[in-house]
Formats: sequence, structure tokens, C-alpha cells
Amino acid sequence: MEKIKRILKFLNPQPAIGGLEISDSYLRFVLIKEKKVDFFSLKLPPSIVENGKVKNRDALRLMLLNLHSKITSKKKKKIYAVVSVSDGNIYSALLNLPAIASSGIDEAAKLNLQMASPVDFESVYSDWQLIGEKELSGGNQLEIFGVFIPKQTVSEFESVIEEAGFVTAAFEFPALSLSRVLVKLGEKIAKEKTYLFLRVSGDGLTYGIVKNGNLYFAHFVAWLSAYGIEKKINLDSFKKLIVSETRKVLNFHENHIGGQIEKILVIAPSMIDDILKALIEGAPNIKSETLSLEQFKELAISWYSVLGVALRGLVPRSQDNIVSLSSDDTDVKFSNYQTIGFIKIWRNILFAVLAFVLLVFVGLDVFLSSNSDNLQRQLGALSVNPNSQKISELTRQAEEFNKKADLISSAYSNKSRWSPVFDALVEKLGSDITIKRFYLSSAGSPIIITGEAPSEERVSAFGEDLKKDSRFSNVQIPLSSIKEVSKNIFSFNLIFKANF
Repeated sequence: MEKIKRILKFLNPQPAIGGLEISDSYLRFVLIKEKKVDFFSLKLPPSIVENGKVKNRDALRLMLLNLHSKITSKKKKKIYAVVSVSDGNIYSALLNLPAIASSGIDEAAKLNLQMASPVDFESVYSDWQLIGEKELSGGNQLEIFGVFIPKQTVSEFESVIEEAGFVTAAFEFPALSLSRVLVKLGEKIAKEKTYLFLRVSGDGLTYGIVKNGNLYFAHFVAWLSAYGIEKKINLDSFKKLIVSETRKVLNFHENHIGGQIEKILVIAPSMIDDILKALIEGAPNIKSETLSLEQFKELAISWYSVLGVALRGLVPRSQDNIVSLSSDDTDVKFSNYQTIGFIKIWRNILFAVLAFVLLVFVGLDVFLSSNSDNLQRQLGALSVNPNSQKISELTRQAEEFNKKADLISSAYSNKSRWSPVFDALVEKLGSDITIKRFYLSSAGSPIIITGEAPSEERVSAFGEDLKKDSRFSNVQIPLSSIKEVSKNIFSFNLIFKANF
């Protein structure tokens, strides 16, 4: 099974997806690839991002380009990332739905999201996630975690992120990211229990309630809303703020979630003792302590949130059903980039194979050409060698001798025995007939004899005598050929075939 997975991964490689967090003060990026984890960060100058919103788009683009160059030296390479923006942009709601068939949950959840939206529903991106089910006297109810974010905020971040060479896989927020870190990496964390966490960052206070491994509630207090533009914070007011906000969160938990909170976990870079004292005052019956991780024990707390974003990047896109606040086009763009990446990979593989085949053919051509040249040189050397010339001449003479011997043998085998013909003819001639000419064009053809006799009667008798002899056939003496050439001398032509 593992081999099949590796083969499928090779045939259709999934892009590495990291976590990108954009806060008012920092850009942070974490990429988890197998057993290696890379961390990158840039401090943002003031007035680029304020209260979780883009204030200076061009400056943010330049900072993101700088971050891109730190991550990779390839300027045109696309970096895939789950993006986390400030909790101040987010509104969350815990919704309860009657237990219905799974086919109807989506429609019911969207309808409840419209009713729960804090502003015009058309001006926000929203999403929901089924997080649990609880028993009530009237029947079971499904627990839905819904989130909202202004479309304008997402559009501003998405466009500048894309221009800087990043591809957005999903949009989320620090409270969701921290809940993932707490559940997956938190030390001595039981998934079935309920926890409250408090994060203190440069943006403000973030509260989150985690139950059964899911985020049920998120609450954010920005320093700007608590202390104004000056952000002058003294210790007493800071502690009072924690006490007040902690009590609000616990009140929400009691009225809407219920059950017992196991402990309060603090995520803060400094002032830990003061924060714990404030929590003891705000929640005296709940144990408070700092969040420790089973892994990354040396990692600074400020990286916990973006680490949680990177953990989501490990989830295959087809299996990621966690809430996302990206625009409708984000999934389409991500799919298009994946398709382009897939085509590029197989294009490179095809080119590599073709290049290899071409090299093989070139190598064969060089090899065969070299061998051909060597053979030509060897033949040339043989042609100028005296011994080889003598051998060639002897070979030619032997061939001519063999041809003549074949002709002699053929002639001998085809020769005819003519002696009996002449003997029989002389026997018939007598002493008064003289043969002047004997003509034979070829073996098997008629024989023509020109002779002389003392009379016409003797010529006719000679012809009749040959006709009666079985050794002769087709005997003819044309009358026109009998002529008197002188007194008592007649010439004639005799035609016949010899049967020998």
C-alpha cells in the first residue's frame, strides 16, 4: 500500500503548502516538508497593516516579495500557503441545528449563517464546520461553528499576496491555528476534554475554547479598541482587561457550551506571572498554565500560531473540510496552479526522456560511423597490399579456367555420334554416286546433301533405298534440284534425318 502511495505521489505530486501569517507587526512563514521544518519572518514597519487590515498595499507587496526571496531564490516560483490574518477581522458564531439528514445540513447551515451574520450577508465571506452533537430534552442537535470576514479585507490580502508570488490555498485566523497546535502538539492534552487558551500578541488578546478537538468559540480584543491609538498600556489596566475579558468568555461558555473547562493555557512571550495572576482572579476555580508542546520545545511562542497554519498545509486539499474564508475564486485558482504545475512536471519528464533517446541515437551514430571508418581503412590497406593484389589476380584466373572447363564439359555431354550416319550413307552410295557437300545446321535438324549421279533414275533409286532404311527418315529429293550438269552427270539435293 505504501508503494502504491509513493507511485501515485510521483505521478501526481502535490505541491508543498506552507503557513503564512500576516499580523500588524510581522510576516511569518513556516513550511513543514517531511521531517524538515523551515521558518522565515520579516518585521513589518508601522502603518502597513493596522488592526488586521491593509493600509499600505504597495509597501506590503514589497515586504511579501522580500519574504518570497528569502524562501526561494527562484523569483517566478509559486509558493503555496494557507494564509492567516488577524482575529480582529473575524466574527464567529456557535450555531445549533436539529439533527437532520446529511444531505440537508449544508442548506440549513447556510440559512443559519445568513441569520447570524453581524452585517449584510452579501458583504462577507462565510463558512461553517460541523464540530459536534449534543443531547437535549427535545432531541439531538448538531453543533455548527460558523465564521465571517468582510469580502473587502480578503480581496485586499488575496490580490497583494498573489502579486508577490504566493498562491492561497485557504484563509483562516490565529485562534483556529492555535487550536490546531494545542490539539495536535500540546503536551498532556486530552482531545475529549475542554480547554480555554489565551494568546497575548502585538495585535491584542485572543481567546479560544477548544472542545473535543475543535474550536467552539473565538474572541479577540485589539489593543486599539481597548486603549486607543496611543496603545499606552500599564500593568494594572492590562491585568484588569484580562480579568474582565476572561469572565466574559467563561460566561459565554457556561451559557452556550457547558461542561467543565480542564485548564486555561497561556500563550504569551512575556509577563507570564502577571497574566497567570490575572487569570487566577478572573477564573479562580480553573487551573492556569503556559502551553507547552511535545515537539518544538525550543520554539518561541510567537511562532505557535503560524506553526498551526503550516500544520493545515499538510492536510490534502481533498480532505480539508476546515472552515476557510477565502473568496470563491481561491479554490479555482489553486486548482489551476496545481494543473499547471502537473503539466510542467510531466513536460520536463517528457523532455528528459526524449533527450535521453536522442543521446542514445547520437551515441549509436558516432559508434557506427567510427566502425565504418575503421573498416574502410582496413579495406584500403588490403587493396594496396602486394600479396592481396596477387591473390586477386589468381582468383580471377581460376574463375576464368572454371568457366572454360564448364563449357568443355557441357560440349562433351551434348556431342552427337555422327560416325554411324556416315557409315550407313557410304554403304548406300555405291561407286557411281559422289557427295559434293554435306550440311547440318544443328543437332536434330535435317541433313542436306548435295551430290552427283550418272542418271536421274540412279538418283531416284538412291532416294528410295534410303527411305527403306530405318536409320533414315523424312527422306526427300526435290525434283527441281535434279539437273544435268554435263553429259551423263546429274546433280541433286537430298534431305533427310538420321535416326541415331
